[in-house]
Amino acid sequence: MAGKIKPIDTSRVYSDTDYRCALTLRRIRGASGKGIADVAEALHMSDATYCRLERGQTAFTVVHVERLAKVFSVSPLEFFA
Repeated sequence: MAGKIKPIDTSRVYSDTDYRCALTLRRIRGASGKGIADVAEALHMSDATYCRLERGQTAFTVVHVERLAKVFSVSPLEFFA
């Protein structure tokens, strides 16, 4: 199912900010061609934890945003645009 992004179940989203960050994260990861396992490993978290982050079901922290920005070589501000 590469290249196809499923919609986020908004009934389970942590907050509006986390929802926006999750959408941005999914877009950036999709454009990068990196898999969930690759990104989760780079962030030192399980695939399941990363998936919750990408679905907006876990609050984004400053540490998450900084690490994601490094993994994808983007500005941390990209997640809040």
